Amino acid sequence: MRRWIIITALLVTASVAAQPVMPPCHSEDEFYAQFGSDRNVELVAALLADKDFTIRENAVMDLGGMGNYTAIPHIRKAAGDENPLVRAAAALAAAKYPADRAGDIVTALLADKDMTVVLAALRGVRMAQLTSAEKNVHALLTSDRPVIQANALATLTALGVRPNLADETIKALFDSPSATVRQRIIENMMLWGAWKLGGEKPESAVPPMDKLLALAKSGPSSLRATALAAVGNYRFVFGGNDDIDGMELLRQAATDKDPQIRLGALHGLANAQQADAIAPFLADESELVRLAAIRAAGTLKSANAVDALFDRMFIAPLNELKAVDTHLAARDSLIAIATPAVAERAAKEFPTLVAQYKQLGLDRKQAQDAVANVNSNDKAAVNAQQAEVAKLFTRERMTSRNIRACARILGALKCDTVLDRQIAFLDGEPTDSPVLGDLIWSLGEIGDRKALPVLETFMTKSVKLAQEYLQAQLMIPPPPVPYSSEGTAQCVGALAKLDSPNWLTHAHALVTMKVSRLRLDRPVDEALAAYETRYAAASDTDKARMQAGVLDLITDDNHRRLARANAMRLAGLWKLPAAVTPLTNLLTTERPSRTMMQMSAWALFQIDGKDRPVGDPVVAPGGWVVLEK
Repeated sequence: MRRWIIITALLVTASVAAQPVMPPCHSEDEFYAQFGSDRNVELVAALLADKDFTIRENAVMDLGGMGNYTAIPHIRKAAGDENPLVRAAAALAAAKYPADRAGDIVTALLADKDMTVVLAALRGVRMAQLTSAEKNVHALLTSDRPVIQANALATLTALGVRPNLADETIKALFDSPSATVRQRIIENMMLWGAWKLGGEKPESAVPPMDKLLALAKSGPSSLRATALAAVGNYRFVFGGNDDIDGMELLRQAATDKDPQIRLGALHGLANAQQADAIAPFLADESELVRLAAIRAAGTLKSANAVDALFDRMFIAPLNELKAVDTHLAARDSLIAIATPAVAERAAKEFPTLVAQYKQLGLDRKQAQDAVANVNSNDKAAVNAQQAEVAKLFTRERMTSRNIRACARILGALKCDTVLDRQIAFLDGEPTDSPVLGDLIWSLGEIGDRKALPVLETFMTKSVKLAQEYLQAQLMIPPPPVPYSSEGTAQCVGALAKLDSPNWLTHAHALVTMKVSRLRLDRPVDEALAAYETRYAAASDTDKARMQAGVLDLITDDNHRRLARANAMRLAGLWKLPAAVTPLTNLLTTERPSRTMMQMSAWALFQIDGKDRPVGDPVVAPGGWVVLEK
């Protein structure tokens, strides 16, 4: 008897485009979609007949990840499996394929009798953004299981479906014994917020304000917080007592002992467009509340929060997670507020921070030298000195970060108040300084050609160092090279913006630079961006150099796919006949991934108007193995 064992790993879906459509060019991962061949599908599909439901479950999940449409009939068959876990896996597998091919599988499973399957199908609807399933999802709101009701509401919200608040089924959800259901209906109701600032109130958009206010006053913290946000969301819809009661409730909640309630009050005040009410939250003891307040201040352009935002930006701890970095959030909010006071404060702080940064560098070096002079047998003294070095290094990093933030603000607001100091600072910094990227970007944005000499000097050094950097990467371990990838990248863009006569010479050198099979990354991306913005006004000679750089990237099958895809995009936009041969080779012979092939087909269509079919990419099954025994 034959039996199969499958060892699973995720496979990324790849879609087929019947017409030449340009795929997105945002991240490298988009161009590495993996693909399972017809034979792969057959081998895995055979496991759907296994007596062990866990093998059938794993098999259908793998079929969902193969990106091969021949897997869909097998997934459809698995949707009728006797085991609910297999059917649930089928719902998720089908959601990974285009809606017009497998969306009906997901929709049908919404009517399954098993709650596990229904929840998986709802998740599949959200994954695939299956708007055709709206009525089927809405029908689940009458379920006698609160968890299904809550997930159905979350799904409708994810699909952007506004509730009909005049519908009795919807009204009943506000009185649900489940706090989660009540919270989800409020979240769904807030989709009407996009309408609130104008127009007459349709009956379907009128919420039960008495119930909303009651939910905001008592109950679980998460539910109250959501209701408070909704109260502010509807402030412009309702006047009179509802407005007065709602605003007073938000003011009281702003000082609640529970940070989650204060967060809800903050969102409510922000939704009510109370720009001047945000600043006090910047001093909240909860970091989560402070972060939300920082973002709200930028959204509402709270001018009274400028000084507090600068303070928060400067003292924020170092954080590698950008999504929760209060420093970056404060910087971006200050840029959004964009008042003269923001520019003045940034210009005032910049030279002070530069002086502190230089002094901290000297102090840190002295402390490092002092470590060598401490008696190595005196562990306490050694540890104390090393702690001092670490402390100075942290302060130096924070000051460097704050310099970059001020430079970014000055550039975004095109403030030239301290331009000479910025230029002098750049002129004295080493070629691998951490401040280079934002500082150089700022000079390019301010747009004063006075910065050209120092930028030209830096770029000349960087092109040479970039070559040394690539050579160093061939060694194990690579020796340090005083080269800044981000500084070099931003300098390409700045020289182009300032109309340097040498920008293309530098950009072309970076685009075509190659050591063994290694190329640069960020500088190439910025050079291509500069190519795109400068191409139309360029001379024929300069256009020819840009075209040569683009063709060089297209033909390099070892380079990063994002850069190659951007080069293909430019070839299509510029309608380069010379690109037809390498693009055709990529589409028909190389076939690296479905997305890369779609980009090639799109570019070819732009060049000669011929619609070429996008076939299957080369088999790239990833890390799964099928063993026979």
